[in-house]
Amino acid sequence: MRLLGEAVEQRLYELENARGWKRSGLITSDQLAAIERALGALPSKAGWAVRVLFFGFAWTASNSLV
Repeated sequence: MRLLGEAVEQRLYELENARGWKRSGLITSDQLAAIERALGALPSKAGWAVRVLFFGFAWTASNSLV
């Protein structure tokens, strides 16, 4: 089951690779910025609905312990 489309997942994979290359010293900060601009806007990995769901679960669990 995919949460994001195949094209978005591919862009996220490419971005993570580029960040790894930057950490390894294979590319410069300017090159990483150019790659990020070329990939365009990416959706956040955890949307607001997922965050609200996790907050509700954590709040319920903490209240059940009290």
